[in-house]
Amino acid sequence: MTEITPTEQLSTTSNPNFVGNIIPEAPTTILDKSSGPQKIDTTISIAREGEIELYSEKFGRPFLITHLNIADIYGKGEFKSEADAIDNYIQSEIKTKEYQPTKNSYLKIFNELMQKMNVDPLLNYDQKLSRVHTYVSILNKQKELDARKRALEYVSSRQ
Repeated sequence: MTEITPTEQLSTTSNPNFVGNIIPEAPTTILDKSSGPQKIDTTISIAREGEIELYSEKFGRPFLITHLNIADIYGKGEFKSEADAIDNYIQSEIKTKEYQPTKNSYLKIFNELMQKMNVDPLLNYDQKLSRVHTYVSILNKQKELDARKRALEYVSSRQ
């Protein structure tokens, strides 16, 4: 006779016709003590926590490319550098705003950029990327100028 877990018992005793929604239990790991110390694979938990941070490493392209459904042409011409620049900006904004590094946070920032630039969602991907890239380049230059200004103000205040 098969062993029934408490979850299954409760479900089937309350409704004998109930067929689904069995809650899986956490997997157990069996270690062979004779083989010495073993390395524990933590890549799954890291991938869940830093979902977007590791996306490029895992798939070889930014999440933006997957979102726009243009993975087959990624890497052609200056299109790759534009997409990478936008991705880097969005990643830095996620950290700056202290958002969770998730796809939802990523898309929220990307959609904000699209709204600020009044980019029509019906435009071709290259036009969208070009406009957002131009805006991101300006924002990055502004950040750089602000940092220089703060550094100069700090130096002049110390004299």
